[in-house]
Amino acid sequence: MRVLFLTPDVFGSYGGIARHCKIALKALTAPETTGVEGVDLIALMDPRGSRPESYYAGPRLRSYTACGGSRAELLRQTLSRMLRIRYDVVITEHVNLSPLLLVSTLRSPRARRVTIAHGVDTWVRLPPVRRMALQKSTIVVSVSEYTANVTSRVNHVQRGRVQLVYNCLDPALHAESSNVSVGHRDNSILTVSRLWRSENSKGHFEVLRALPQVVEAIPDVTYHVVGDGDLRPDLQRATTELGLERNVRFLGSVSDSALRQYYRRCAAYVMPSKWEGFGLVFLEAMVAGQPVIAGDRDATPEIVGDAALLVDPDDARGLADAIIRVLSDDALRKRLGAAGRARVESLFTYDRFRDRFLSVVCGAAAC
Repeated sequence: MRVLFLTPDVFGSYGGIARHCKIALKALTAPETTGVEGVDLIALMDPRGSRPESYYAGPRLRSYTACGGSRAELLRQTLSRMLRIRYDVVITEHVNLSPLLLVSTLRSPRARRVTIAHGVDTWVRLPPVRRMALQKSTIVVSVSEYTANVTSRVNHVQRGRVQLVYNCLDPALHAESSNVSVGHRDNSILTVSRLWRSENSKGHFEVLRALPQVVEAIPDVTYHVVGDGDLRPDLQRATTELGLERNVRFLGSVSDSALRQYYRRCAAYVMPSKWEGFGLVFLEAMVAGQPVIAGDRDATPEIVGDAALLVDPDDARGLADAIIRVLSDDALRKRLGAAGRARVESLFTYDRFRDRFLSVVCGAAAC
């Protein structure tokens, strides 16, 4: 079985879509995935000259093309391969690339056309061509039940075509985090995300508005913000206006090893988001044994289950009360942390993702 895999980015980014693509690529190209003859991977935004990371790129990866942000190059490379090769499966990692699935029908009319739905990208009514491409996908892989239901309803996709495949932790991170006991904790709370104005729904401002009440109860509390982007100056300005300079640290982008340390040492992971399609960062906190405080909207409750305190993101007092409660109650913190680890082990392992993803993507063809 030949697979064409089209993605916005994979080895040139650390966002959730790139991370999902890496794990999907690992599943498709692993030596044990015997039903896959070869995978051709084309990434729109990866810098030209990029090389695949060997941990994720198994022996069944036949080619990898980084288009350096050129849509013309993406189209040229895609058409070139489609004209030369009859693919059995064509995957688009993001709905913005889904119109290319329509092109694939010209050369490979029987190919399974797969679109990945990550969340807000498919929660809104799409432009006509993208909506048609989504509707004509053989399968839409949704990362959460919430996303599956909203995508089907808003874009009129047959619900039976939308299949749930939960995200998972990177297996390397999972193995390391699961085998390391939680070290010394400080009175810090943590949020990890890209700081983009276009994605201003993670709850940073909501945490800042709740923090003065928390500081009154726990003066040495520190809010660690990991991530960078054009939203950072706005958050720093709000921090100054609220008089919280001593209690907030903007850490920017950090290495994987440093990030693991922040997860292990924090007292709670706090992200009262409003538009989360899944939230891999919740899994990272949960597998580190940390309690989670999250919003009660979007897909978050489905993912965190009983491992979190859920709050209304717009209720600053309720959010502050939840933070104070978790930081002040060792028994609660331990209970939520243990529940989080157990939930990851039960639902969000790489083995579960691999088996389900290959079954859905390959269909009747054995992988």
